[in-house]
Amino acid sequence: MPNTKFKDWIKKIGIAGFLFFLIKGLVWLFIFYGLGTGIKGCGAEENEVESHTEVMEGGIKT
Repeated sequence: MPNTKFKDWIKKIGIAGFLFFLIKGLVWLFIFYGLGTGIKGCGAEENEVESHTEVMEGGIKT
């Protein structure tokens, strides 16, 4: 059975260890999500975003 290694590992570390690694992994996901949203919003002012939207929707205005 391929699951025997996983089951043995879970028994070895116990529920506390499993929860520790689960929470640790979730914290890293939140960190990367926060960095991603921070970088995404970095450097773009509201008027710059609006001007780019106008160009994309209606062509270049002269």
